[in-house]
Amino acid sequence: MTMITNPLHINALRGGTPSGRMAGDDKVDIADVRHELDELLTALVGKIEGLKEGLDPEVLSRWYRIIEEQARERAPDDLKEKINVIQDPDLPMKFRIHASRRTVPFLVDAIESNLQKMPLVTKIYFMMVENAIWEEYRKVGGGGRRCAVHPGNMARWRL
Repeated sequence: MTMITNPLHINALRGGTPSGRMAGDDKVDIADVRHELDELLTALVGKIEGLKEGLDPEVLSRWYRIIEEQARERAPDDLKEKINVIQDPDLPMKFRIHASRRTVPFLVDAIESNLQKMPLVTKIYFMMVENAIWEEYRKVGGGGRRCAVHPGNMARWRL
């Protein structure tokens, strides 16, 4: 069994002294250090994998469908069909939101009500979508226009 002196003992994260040493314990077994590092790396890899999942086109598509359905449910009958989300068949990460100016509050409300349920990266993505929608809403004040919003600050209004 190999023993080393370790002034920044990993167990310090679990209640050691400010210098990193456990009270009365200044020697650490290498096997224990390796085990703790393996646990930390496994946890880190799990978090990274979770972040990658959030920007998967299938995940985004599912959330867009949920948001579109909820926005339509909240909108008055005469506006329900004026909310459409279209996924580009060639570029699966590209979505277009077609919505009349009057449907924007319903669309944003549907996004807001789902943010807490989303993975972190997906949440950030939809927060950017929400900002792009409001930005276009403020830019164009005319009624009766339709908006095609492209996440990532690419948005334009359609007449």
